Amino acid sequence: MTQQEPPPPPLTTPPTKEKSTTKPAQSPSFTTKIMDLPVYASYHNNPKPHKWADGENATPLEVIGSTATDKLAIIMVGLPATGKTHIAKRICRFLSFFHDIPAEIFNVGDYRRNLCGAQMPSTFYDPNNTEALQKRLAACDAAISDMMEYLQQDGVRVAALDATNSSRERRRHIVKTLHDSGIGCKKMFVESICDSKELLEENIRKVKLSTPDYRDMDEEEAIADFHQRRENYASQYEPVSDEDGPHVKIINSKQFIVHSIRGYLQLKVVHFVMNLHTLPRTFYLTRHGQSEYNLLGKIGGDSGLSEKGVEYAKRLAKFATENIAKQSVQDQVNFKSDDSMRSSMTGSVTDQTQQNGQQHKIHPCRLWTSTMRRTKETAQFFPHESFCHTWDNGDVGEWVQFRPMARRNLDELYAGVCDGMTYKEIEETFPEEFKRRQDDKLAYRYPRGESYMDVTLRLEPVAQEMERIREPVLIIAHQGILRILYAYFMGLDRKEAPYVNIPLNNVIQLTPHAYGCHEERFCLMHKSEMTTTDDGQDEPITSMPRKVPPLKKKETTISSMSSCDNDDDHDATKVHPNDPIMNAPVVEMQPQTIVDTFVQAAKILAEAGPSDIACGVPILVTVEDEADVAVDNDGFQVDIAWPPKYIPAILKGQSVRRWFASYPPHDVVGMPSLSPTMESGVISSWNLKEGDSFGAGDVICAIETDKATMDFEAQDDGVVAKILAEAGPSDIACGVPILVTVEDEADVASFSDFVADASAAAPSEPPAASSPEPAAPTPTPEPAAPQAPPAVTSGERVVASPLAHTLAKELGHNIAAIAGTGPGGRIIAADVKEFIPMEQAAASPTEVGADGAPAQAAMISEPIVGAGYKDYPLSDSAREIAARLAQSKRNVPHYYLTVDLSMDEIIKMRATLNESVGEDEQIGVYELLLKAVGAATKAVPSVNASWMESIVRVYDNVDINVAVGNGDALYTPVIADVGSRGVKALSEDLKAAVKTLEEEVDDEGNPIVKELSPNFSKMGTLTVMNLGMYGIKSCAPIVTEPQAAALALGVIENRIVPSEKEDELYKESIMMTATMSLDHRVVDGAVGAQWLAAFKSHVENPTTLLL
Repeated sequence: MTQQEPPPPPLTTPPTKEKSTTKPAQSPSFTTKIMDLPVYASYHNNPKPHKWADGENATPLEVIGSTATDKLAIIMVGLPATGKTHIAKRICRFLSFFHDIPAEIFNVGDYRRNLCGAQMPSTFYDPNNTEALQKRLAACDAAISDMMEYLQQDGVRVAALDATNSSRERRRHIVKTLHDSGIGCKKMFVESICDSKELLEENIRKVKLSTPDYRDMDEEEAIADFHQRRENYASQYEPVSDEDGPHVKIINSKQFIVHSIRGYLQLKVVHFVMNLHTLPRTFYLTRHGQSEYNLLGKIGGDSGLSEKGVEYAKRLAKFATENIAKQSVQDQVNFKSDDSMRSSMTGSVTDQTQQNGQQHKIHPCRLWTSTMRRTKETAQFFPHESFCHTWDNGDVGEWVQFRPMARRNLDELYAGVCDGMTYKEIEETFPEEFKRRQDDKLAYRYPRGESYMDVTLRLEPVAQEMERIREPVLIIAHQGILRILYAYFMGLDRKEAPYVNIPLNNVIQLTPHAYGCHEERFCLMHKSEMTTTDDGQDEPITSMPRKVPPLKKKETTISSMSSCDNDDDHDATKVHPNDPIMNAPVVEMQPQTIVDTFVQAAKILAEAGPSDIACGVPILVTVEDEADVAVDNDGFQVDIAWPPKYIPAILKGQSVRRWFASYPPHDVVGMPSLSPTMESGVISSWNLKEGDSFGAGDVICAIETDKATMDFEAQDDGVVAKILAEAGPSDIACGVPILVTVEDEADVASFSDFVADASAAAPSEPPAASSPEPAAPTPTPEPAAPQAPPAVTSGERVVASPLAHTLAKELGHNIAAIAGTGPGGRIIAADVKEFIPMEQAAASPTEVGADGAPAQAAMISEPIVGAGYKDYPLSDSAREIAARLAQSKRNVPHYYLTVDLSMDEIIKMRATLNESVGEDEQIGVYELLLKAVGAATKAVPSVNASWMESIVRVYDNVDINVAVGNGDALYTPVIADVGSRGVKALSEDLKAAVKTLEEEVDDEGNPIVKELSPNFSKMGTLTVMNLGMYGIKSCAPIVTEPQAAALALGVIENRIVPSEKEDELYKESIMMTATMSLDHRVVDGAVGAQWLAAFKSHVENPTTLLL
């Protein structure tokens, strides 16, 4: 390691305000040069095992957000075919998946192709071609502009500019542009250098020739053109130097040079790229063989394999030996799952070398398992031959083939108290936990167990190791573990990971490449061979994904129908929920098409093969009843009126609805979602009028979003038939119809009287807030009247899943009255379950107390004593309160503010006030603090408000719910009109509430049942709780809807604090910590800070409370 002091980086951001003329000493910059890093070093030690924590509510791992606080711009540098795109994609994928940091790639090549077109000759990249140079610079500037717009969004985020950026002048221009934008992001360069001719040739043939620039060109001609194009860039290439600023150089994925890297995100990136390489490699994922717990339908545990599980272990060892270790010299990456391979997996062994006439080479392979018994037993039949192996860097060493490495990171998701139970038992024993897991499978954590988020955190080192190694690795693990690894490499969102289908007895082969990951599956044991066709751990239908994200590509190809059930006749095959019905490879990945209910495959309309099929073209017919399969099966034909040309617009994210009524063919276009956070928009102006024609890319209208005013561009050609929403100040929810388009101008006249149906109607205007009534001390939001669900007009087909139809029929619901939340407004099973008919919604709600507040929790009943435990039954009101709290925690976007308060003055005032009153009228500090809360709320009234969906209601009176308890239950009586009443009146109300809860007995010693006053069941405008009596310093309370704020007061204690006097440094003072929880929908961060500042001022200067 060498250290040197480089010149200061250019274009550093000057300080905005100078507080001192003395400049701090500049920290030394470090340049680290790591030469000839051994790339095949053995991984000797397993990561530290995660420990199960003890305690009633302990959890094994903490799910925390990212600790990054900066925005980061990564500027890629390197000649073409050096792996820049691959590196940028892997960096962004790693940060977004494992650290929840939004990361986006801005590829200048895509901008150039959009601006100038694809397949430009090599002369286009000649630095002496001035006209072409200007176009390439314009494409780069457009990418930089979009990158800056992306970085300006709120929160931590990473943007990668993927381009050659070959000249120092160009790099300075990028840095200066980012600096002048005022974003304040950090910058770093990542340079990829590859001087290996063999690796370059492989990158060109496998990656570059498949890009739009060389697609469908003669291979040799394309290679020659690309080499000339690369030479044009090389003629002006200037490597990154210390003058460019923070950077990391990657040389042939073996040598790394790191310079001036500081900060959490930059260090994360450097650490990741030092484990990254662009060489081809293959991963194999498989679940353990069928276990004894699989047969019993239980989750978790550490059971051994069943008889069929042992058979799968033998077949897996055979597959690995013959197909993973022995790769053909001609094709060392891809395997073909042909009939001969399938027969070899079932015992009919064939000599691949003799059959195919190919030579095979033994490659070193790795084998990873978890530390659990069933995975180790699955690996027990692997042969472990040793041989001398020469690495590509010249080192020679002994290699043990398929040496099992047990990694605790790969242990199954721990189910806590549910470990060893079936899903049915979990549903019966813990119904609330069961429902919570169905609602959010990713974040749900089993009691004293783990969640998928926890598993994701502990799999980060495994993913980095998979990025580092270069040998094929076979991972024998568990369903939850493989779901996360599969989702990471296949580019799926973390939310989709818990629903990935990882069946037993299958090997999944993943081959990462520059633009994605290729998948292939091998079935080693058919379901017909199993003792039971059930997985053994199949989850209930309701916990399966409700919808599958649509493919983003226009065309796809069916590679195989049914990845595991390889029957000769695919028709009349029963398909279970989450079963793959086909593999469909696209440009970047090969996802599976799955179903969400039990159906029968009645007719396959498209055979597997190389033919491209447009998205939306029918490929399969399914029915619910097996008896319907034979009904005119041979004579079934697809309606030729099916319009696949309308489908791509839907896939592009527009809210387009196809109509089949009495009107000519047309599209109803809804308010588009132009940003990730956009929920509604305002049409500023229409650029077209009814009857105007438009083409793809034409601006239809200007829409004001939550961030800016943006143009809404057409995706296809058409004619405006009817404008359904006028330009104006009214907010229109995303998806609400705003426009009708047709293809033929002659059809425009047919839509003069067109009206969108009720199901697509815009929501009504928010009701105006009623004038406050002075006589009402507690103005509380009234519950909204039930509204009729969207209806389907006559003549319009009801689009719903088969399961939704079945459930609606069983429950007696009119399915046409149910609003769909599935793709394109499709009604799914969850919509039917959540549907409440109008007559039921209009009925009287459960009695919860005055003004909609929940009734107080009843006394805890006598416990039911069991073997080693006691069960305390909850009353209906207690369960209602718990449900309200849980709902508030889920719905309200909480944020928290904390402040330390000096209590010296307010305690002195309390002593002064108590000198003039009797012993029974003594005033406590709590009452003075409540008065300070009322005064602060009067000063900052925005906190005294409620979220009402379409409006925010601000109240005149400050009514505070104070948390008090009697040892058995918690109550929150209201202290009304705190802002206008005196401290003595507040003290009397508080004492009366406490006295009501004090236990009293009659002459016979029986408890006296007291009637609680109405104040105990009212909902105030904010809540205050005091935990200082228990020695608690601070806590973060839950904001209870419809309130927007809750304040928690801590213990009053003596602390050593800095002194304001010049002759002393510290002093002893009486202090207290106050924590405020706020609803971010209602109270902005700055407003919350203003409220706390006002509260602090009144507490530390209590004489202001008398004004």
